[in-house]
This record gives sequence, structure tokens and C-alpha cells, in this order.
Amino acid sequence: MRGRALTAYVLCVILGGGCGLVWSLHQWRGVNVGMWQLALFVGLAGVLDLMVVPVAGGGGAAASFAVFFAGLLALGAGPTACVAALAAAWSEGMVRRTPVVRTSFNAAHSVLSLLAAGGLYQVLGGRPGHVELGGHLPAIVLSVVALWLLETGWVAAAVALERGGKVWRRLRASLGPMLALDGALASVGLLLALLYQNGWQLLGESTPGEPGYQGAMLLAAVTLIPSGLLYYAYRLQGHLR
Repeated sequence: MRGRALTAYVLCVILGGGCGLVWSLHQWRGVNVGMWQLALFVGLAGVLDLMVVPVAGGGGAAASFAVFFAGLLALGAGPTACVAALAAAWSEGMVRRTPVVRTSFNAAHSVLSLLAAGGLYQVLGGRPGHVELGGHLPAIVLSVVALWLLETGWVAAAVALERGGKVWRRLRASLGPMLALDGALASVGLLLALLYQNGWQLLGESTPGEPGYQGAMLLAAVTLIPSGLLYYAYRLQGHLR
């Protein structure tokens, strides 16, 4: 019975994520995101998706949370959902050789979480690509909380169905350990979104939003270095425990 419930849950999430991804692609025509930007975010998310910290409640926290949150603020929910799907296909499907069903589930729940958190961000007055810490701070905070809860919740439910136990207990066991890491990664994501929005002007490039070599290297450095250090610190903490 437990196996059937888990299978049905995973298939429903994959189906929902697939529908969300189709919707995201359909909305792409109204979004001003070029191939350079898409490649930059997919590359960063794919590398950081390989850095996963296991948590006590089951599952793990990936450092790609920083890039997903940055994409939510800078690109919008639809493009970032596409970024999450492409990053999962590369990092898990091609690099780790993760089974197709698990890769699809991880990509699908990220797509659903991003679309929901992005919708909340816009409902609260946030505008993708126009991040303002003063006027949009409540929208920024509540959207990252929603993304954190959803990303943790999908996995906690799957672990509860697979290993047994109450979903809320699995969720409670996972939320605590992931709070500090995802909170720190969210600050890195906010910095990435602000640099993406204004970084080209800081580098003296004339056309914001069209990154050159220096701009791409700047964004990669300010994202990969702190995210990698956070991943190393939390992995070390886990080994010590």
C-alpha cells in the first residue's frame, strides 16, 4: 500500500511539474530573457545542484537554492522553472546518472515550487527584473519562505511515504536543519539578483541585461564561491555530528 501511494504521489508531482513547465514555455514569449542569461543561470544552477547536504529528516538541501531564488527575482517564475528543469536534467540525469523517475520528480517539484513562490512574489507587488529592497522587501521575504517550505515539503512527503511516519514529523525534522542553510543561500541569491540587475553598469558595460565575459565571471564568482563555502561548512558539520 505504501509503495502504491508513493508511486501515485511521485507521478502526480511529475505530471503537475510537466504541466507547469509547458505553461512556462508558453509564457516565454512575453519575457525578455536571452540565451546568454539562460545559459548563465542554467550553468550556475547545474553546478550548485551537485552540492547537496543530507538532512536528518530525509532528502537534502542543494546549493542551487541560491540560483533559483535569484532567478525568481531577476528573471521571473517561468524562465526560472525552465532553468530548474534544465539544470536537473544536466546535473542529475547526465552527471550523477540518477534514475529518470527521481530526476523527473526533483525537477518537477522545483518547477511547481518556483511557479507558486513566483506567483506569490508578484501578487505581493514584486516585479521580476526590478528588485527594490525598500518597496519589495515583504514580497522578497515571503517568497523565499514559500520557496523554502515548498521545496522541503515535497521531499518530506515523499520520504514519509517511502519510509513511513507522519508527513508533518518528517517536515519538522527537515525544516530546522534546512532553515539556516537555505536562509544563507537566499542571501547569496538576493546578491546575485541585484548584481544581475545592476552589475553591467557597475562594470561599465553600456547595455544592461546583455552580459559580456567580465559580467558572467563576476556573477559566477559571487555565486559559486560563497555557495561552495556554505556547502563545505555544512557538510563538515554533518561529518562532525
